[in-house]
Amino acid sequence: MWGYIFGIGAIVSLFISHQKKSRRGILIFKLCADLFWAAHYFSLGAIAGVIPNFVGIFRELVFIRRGQSRLASKAFWPFLFILVNLSLGIASFDAWYDILPLVASAFVTVSLWINNPHLTKCISIPVSAAFLIYDIFVGSYVGIVNEAMAILSILLFFIRRRQAMKIFQNDYPTTKELKFAEGAPSQQMFPRKRLQRARLFQRRSESALFPILKSRGIKWHMYRPSL
Repeated sequence: MWGYIFGIGAIVSLFISHQKKSRRGILIFKLCADLFWAAHYFSLGAIAGVIPNFVGIFRELVFIRRGQSRLASKAFWPFLFILVNLSLGIASFDAWYDILPLVASAFVTVSLWINNPHLTKCISIPVSAAFLIYDIFVGSYVGIVNEAMAILSILLFFIRRRQAMKIFQNDYPTTKELKFAEGAPSQQMFPRKRLQRARLFQRRSESALFPILKSRGIKWHMYRPSL
């Protein structure tokens, strides 16, 4: 019973982490997920599943402080956590599928260390696939559901991102007649209410979409009418 409760807590934490855009947000909810998963696999007696999640708790505590603490920013931390994982995993090795969470944990360590949330999500897909296979062998039905939802959540993130970028990359046909005028638009072409609405729309568009355009190398051009 408690194993299912811990598993559900891990599912919720991981789903939220995959929707986060900042590295810190991903790490905080990944830490919560590791706490739940360690308890979940321990209740099943799956020690190979407990080890990477237990080590992951300390890993996230260090990685969250990266950039804020000089010690936490040292480059030896990923290698140290990977080495500890492999050492404990080899000591408790029982079946061939016990290697899956250890290899997956090594990729997780690298993905969480790099300061690139986009690449972190990409690496999470094969990681979830490895844990999915392991959960099938150890009988973790909650884990199977979680890894399936994790893959779906990450794919959903990239689909939404792609759809948002299509708005600015595609040309849409129109039946309206194209009109040309010499020079800049005059004051008479912009009544005050229409001008205020245009400026409000412009501010909202810039605040919401300019970071996405800038990250993709797309230049932002918009006419700024004057009062």
